[in-house]
Amino acid sequence: IGRGAFSGCSNLTSINIPDGVTEIGNNAFYGCTGLTSITIPNSVTSIGSDAFSYCSSLTSITIPGSVTSIGSDAFSSCANLMSIDVDSGNKEYCSIDGNLYNKAQTKLIQYAVGKKDKTFSIPGSVTSIGYNAFYGCAALTNVTIPDGVTEIGRSAFSYCTALTNVTIPDSVTEIGYSAFYYCKKLSSITIPKSVVSMGDNMFGWCTSLVSIDVDPDNQNYSSIDGNLYDKAQTKLIQYALGKKDKSFSIPLSVTDIGDNAFKDCGNLTNINIPGSVTEIGLGAFRYCRGLTSIDVDGSNQSYSSIDGNLYDKTQTKLIQYAIGKKDKSFSIPQGVTTIGNSAVYNCNNLTSITIPDSVTEIGSSAFGLCYSLTSIDVAGGNEKYCSIDGNLYNKAQTELIKYAVGKKDKAFSIPQGVTTIGSDAVWNCNNLTSVTIPDSVTSIGSYAFAYCHNLTTISFMGDAPEFKNSSIPDSSSLTAYYPVGKKESYAAAMEQFPNVKWRVQGGGCEHNWGAWKITKNPTQTENGLAERT
Repeated sequence: IGRGAFSGCSNLTSINIPDGVTEIGNNAFYGCTGLTSITIPNSVTSIGSDAFSYCSSLTSITIPGSVTSIGSDAFSSCANLMSIDVDSGNKEYCSIDGNLYNKAQTKLIQYAVGKKDKTFSIPGSVTSIGYNAFYGCAALTNVTIPDGVTEIGRSAFSYCTALTNVTIPDSVTEIGYSAFYYCKKLSSITIPKSVVSMGDNMFGWCTSLVSIDVDPDNQNYSSIDGNLYDKAQTKLIQYALGKKDKSFSIPLSVTDIGDNAFKDCGNLTNINIPGSVTEIGLGAFRYCRGLTSIDVDGSNQSYSSIDGNLYDKTQTKLIQYAIGKKDKSFSIPQGVTTIGNSAVYNCNNLTSITIPDSVTEIGSSAFGLCYSLTSIDVAGGNEKYCSIDGNLYNKAQTELIKYAVGKKDKAFSIPQGVTTIGSDAVWNCNNLTSVTIPDSVTSIGSYAFAYCHNLTTISFMGDAPEFKNSSIPDSSSLTAYYPVGKKESYAAAMEQFPNVKWRVQGGGCEHNWGAWKITKNPTQTENGLAERT
């Protein structure tokens, strides 16, 4: 069964796989949310990565003895999966209490996340907790990890939203990227002295976390006031997001603020950056919705602040707007040449932004999720960008870069002459119900219209453009109209977005005519007849 063969078939409830099938490919049944029953025959030897991921109605599955390979995340995010059973004759895998392990029971591959148990003790034989092993388990509040476990895999406990208590034993040496991401009820955690490696974003969105404590004997990490640093305390890795403090001064020893270090900190209103800091990681202050001021010490040689917003030292780059400000408008200072990636991301108070003529570069998602933004105005002298009706375009007006998603308009006609709709251009616009795309458009970027939940109609006026990844919603509530005679042009799009209702404009129908066929030969006295179907 090929890669993605049934991916996204939400109406599929059951399927019979015949004997003789040897492989279930990557993503084969990914997102088959209606699938309640499937039988894997004893001929299957390989189950691919994400083969059954997000099959949210699947309650149990049995793996036959023939299976020798199971890819990563094969059963991830199956929210109601209560049991993964393995035939006792299988030589590579086994199950204990409906959870999936390797045959030696040294690796917990997948916990059946639909179980309703509140507590779980990992068997003492386990040395490795697999990638995404508990991902999305909504019931567990307490997990006991035994001595002997050395590795907690990437995203192992991500989205365990009820998890309040987990103890990491002194045998663990490695904790993977995002291991406890979005554990929103986790209030404290202790890192033992044995840990030598931790991935980024370990505690992202852990909004109740008030203390990350590190054993003093750990040779790689340390903590100050419950916040996580490297051993030398030159890098701030993670601020404990659940703290109630309104202001935080970064210690003078810090030179590096890590990626996502303060991401989703809702309580801080002020952050003070000392003169020692030389590097600020990606997304360090993203989603800090209460933040009204980022103040940089005047002695800092790499960064500066103006009106509580973060810039580089020369003030030619806007790095981060303090999105908790109550101002309705923001004029980017003259002299700024670069608006950084996500610089004004998720600012819900601003209704207008003015871009000066000095700006030559605007980073990705610079104005993303600004739900109140109704106008992006560009100075007339700007040589790279312009605005039409408050929306952002390149100077030649051939690319729609950003639609101001706070506009109340229900319909939007993209101007003739635009050839490219940029990535994320209309992303998360909740007011639009109808969009018209002119025949000049040849490319629609990734996620251009993603999460436009009320969008019901897109009208294409020319040949099919190139559709990048998730460029339009693949939703049964969306109807896409294409011109008469263009059905073949849109054939690939119909396959790419199978849940969209594709319709010919004008409510008519199209027929692909076959070749002419003579059905009656002419004679000296009668005309012949030719027909085609």
